[in-house]
Amino acid sequence: MNKNKIKITGADPEETLHKSLATKDVYFYTDGENGFELLSREIFKKKKIVLHYPYNRKTGENKYKFIQCIEYHEMPETLPRGFLKTWANGYGFTRELSPLIYFLEEKCPIISNIIVSSKLASEFFPNRNKIVFNASDLDKAYNRISPLLKRHRQEINILASDILHSIFPKKFEIEDKKYVTGSLGNYIEENRLTNEKLSDYDIDKITQLIQTLPNSNVSHEKVIATKEAIDKVFIETILENFNALIEQKTETETLEKKWQAFFKENGWIFSQLFSYPMVIFKNQAYVGGKSFENKGGKYADFIYKSEFSKNLAIIEIKTHKSKLLEGRPYRGKDVFSISRGLSGAINQVLDQRHTLQKDFYSVMNGEDIESFNSKCIVVAGNVSDLKKPQLKSFELFRNSNKDVEIVGFDELRRKIEIILKLFSTTPASKG
Repeated sequence: MNKNKIKITGADPEETLHKSLATKDVYFYTDGENGFELLSREIFKKKKIVLHYPYNRKTGENKYKFIQCIEYHEMPETLPRGFLKTWANGYGFTRELSPLIYFLEEKCPIISNIIVSSKLASEFFPNRNKIVFNASDLDKAYNRISPLLKRHRQEINILASDILHSIFPKKFEIEDKKYVTGSLGNYIEENRLTNEKLSDYDIDKITQLIQTLPNSNVSHEKVIATKEAIDKVFIETILENFNALIEQKTETETLEKKWQAFFKENGWIFSQLFSYPMVIFKNQAYVGGKSFENKGGKYADFIYKSEFSKNLAIIEIKTHKSKLLEGRPYRGKDVFSISRGLSGAINQVLDQRHTLQKDFYSVMNGEDIESFNSKCIVVAGNVSDLKKPQLKSFELFRNSNKDVEIVGFDELRRKIEIILKLFSTTPASKG
């Protein structure tokens, strides 16, 4: 029952100024045809406050079961989306925000007043029978509820078209399902998606979508910001996977294969080792060396190709647990020998290059490639595991080795971290 309802006769439906006081203007909704008059709105003069009393304009009863009044504090004169703005609609919330009221009434029937404010923070006051919503919070709610309502409407239409098509197949076609704007955002919110839950396939699909944005009506700034956010999540995920592998404490038979699989999926990482543009050409690539009995073939872990000269580079990977130097100094002094494993890896990649150049024309198989004294890289061990005396021996050896570049796994990780830092740093504002 509406406490403000008064029985009348003879007036057309309209809202009129009932009284003008020093502090506020009071409006009544009048419907003589249905025989009632009721308080509909109050506008305060000294404060930026407007009160709406939602009603059913056909019956004059309260629109809601328990909510009597919606107060708007410091809101624009024309209310934003989500709110019914005219007396002809009986005020209240639109269908996008009404579910919030219905849920509130079910769970908190003591609430009779809702305050919507552009400045106040959202807060619950059960002892005072009211709840405060910041307008931005309700706008976010609108963004989440609206796509759901549109999707439900679409699903009902598709079902209706399917039913009619089954009855009148020549007259009605089944409606096609279309994407409802905002559904992706809802899905991310509902499923609490975080970067660790995204697969490479997910990221590829999102990236493909983002790449079409410059041709859409989305602002250039949003396109750039979105791409940067996607790239940041992508690199964070890769770094987490890298760290998970590098934290393995022991050398195992499968560790090298795990690293090979990781770099196969993230081949762009090795591109950071070159001072010129290089792209992955092949992994586990045959470089020649088979005998007439089809035995003895040699394979490189990864082969990269220059985008300009087409020259190849060979990358041999070991594991982060590979020893770089022998543990004991040579002849008891502060000079350390290169480990047997690293020495073997260097000779192995040099042998692969030798075989590739010797058998080049038989293995190129029509590919647009060259092998001009191809660069060789060995990725092994962690440089940070070396002690200070060992670092000198390692750098002396590494920097004198002109044919093979040696890179530690921790150095490669640092390159990824630097790239991530570039995405995480907010550019300085221009003065």
